[in-house]
Amino acid sequence: MSGYYGQKPDANYGGYTQNQYPPPQQPQYNPYPPQTGQYQPPPPPPPDHNPPTYNDANQTYSAGDKFSPNPGFQDVWAAILFWLHIGAFIAISYFSIRSITRTTQGNDGTTNQELLTWSNALLLLGICAIGFVLSLGYIILMQRIPGALIRISFFLSVLLYFAAAAYYATVRQYFLTVVFAIFGVLYLLAWFWWKSRIPFATIMLKTVSGVTRKYYGSIIVAIIGLLIQFAYTVWWSFTIAGAYDHFGGNDMCRTVVDRNGNRVQQCSPPAKLIVVLIYCCFSLYWTTQLLKDLVHVTVSGIFASYYFFYGTPQAEASPTPSSLKRACTTSFGSVAFGSLIIAVFRTVRAILRQVMNDPDNGFIAFLACCIQCLLSWIEGMVEYFNHYAFTQVAIYGKPYCQAAKDTWRLIKDRGIDAMINDSLIGNVLTMGGLLVATVTSIITYVFVQVFKSEINYNADFTTVFVFFGFIVGFSLFVLVGEIIQSGTATTFVCLAEDPEALQRSQPELFEQIRRTYPQVVQGV
Repeated sequence: MSGYYGQKPDANYGGYTQNQYPPPQQPQYNPYPPQTGQYQPPPPPPPDHNPPTYNDANQTYSAGDKFSPNPGFQDVWAAILFWLHIGAFIAISYFSIRSITRTTQGNDGTTNQELLTWSNALLLLGICAIGFVLSLGYIILMQRIPGALIRISFFLSVLLYFAAAAYYATVRQYFLTVVFAIFGVLYLLAWFWWKSRIPFATIMLKTVSGVTRKYYGSIIVAIIGLLIQFAYTVWWSFTIAGAYDHFGGNDMCRTVVDRNGNRVQQCSPPAKLIVVLIYCCFSLYWTTQLLKDLVHVTVSGIFASYYFFYGTPQAEASPTPSSLKRACTTSFGSVAFGSLIIAVFRTVRAILRQVMNDPDNGFIAFLACCIQCLLSWIEGMVEYFNHYAFTQVAIYGKPYCQAAKDTWRLIKDRGIDAMINDSLIGNVLTMGGLLVATVTSIITYVFVQVFKSEINYNADFTTVFVFFGFIVGFSLFVLVGEIIQSGTATTFVCLAEDPEALQRSQPELFEQIRRTYPQVVQGV
């Protein structure tokens, strides 16, 4: 294989000159070439429509702007809206954080405990640090032992989930017991369905990891994104803690006498606090999704550069700076647009989840549950769609809507959608994220029990801290895992554009695809 990599292709490889970016390939409808197997696959049905044209055939791409035919800024309105939203969050954060170090006295003569003391702050920092270290460790193992890690992750996840369920049962945390037991059963059943697909996933992980090692800038970009999200998560946590004190007021909770003559604590958050919390929730979703998508677009540009220009004079020694520049400048608006859609869905679903918890109105709770399920399905489709659309944004610098439309037609016409469905990469990363999140939540529980945080002295907020640890661990892992996921998505889209380039740059992966999905590379 090393000898193959050492060969330089012809200057007019694929029919394109070296200063041109290869245009998308049109679908081929020729009969299958003879296969070296036990049977001949049937020919495909004739096409019922003319394949669409995705780019102007007369448009050329010079080496200087190989990934951005249109150097102009795209979706500028979304970029402006994002920075305006950040400015509003900074204003909320300024007033909120000022309140977290003050202890005030309520009207009933009792002293309100500080919501966030230094011990609680150290606890939050520790939770974030645990998720950070575990995320990096899992990705490093994925690069070194992809096949073994897939199998280890399956069985270790099952054992860990059952062990966590047993532990929480012994401490009478029954809700967490049921949750972890369900995860264990689901992954145990999934093994019998996924094990036949492991060889292809192993080769894909090996290929993507090899490119990542060659262009280590992708790892640096992911680490920078992880550090930014780490800092933002801490900042957001401090803001939320202070918002309860500043916008909630001293009288948010008061002592009242119930119908039986007992004195009870009654809490009623004011409307301004609810609005602030919803906005902060929206800001968290939009900002974290945008950071994730920026890493994805940058890494996609790196992989596309390798895919199309490996072994040619056009190949850059380090395509990371130019790819990162495009993602953060001309394509920033497109990234903000796509991430805004996801953030809106997630914010609405978060509100509906709160409505579902209302015990006083069962019909409204049921209706909210139905709407939440529908939105969850739509959000999953949009997120799946965005992932491949952003690859077109990275390669060609298209506006978001055009990239989404072209990506969908391109993938459907080349038959790549079946191969995407058979890929285990996304499932492996999801499993890794759940594993990291679970370990983070368990360590968080141990920290809370050992160090007895002031706000949780009576163990009233144990479940809250454990849930926070789970969310932080999963969020941090998702950003780092974007390297592998982005490389996989870019490989699929570039394969749809030009299968011959894969035969040149990754012959082992090409042969595996030829054997498994011959319709994708027919005629090559």
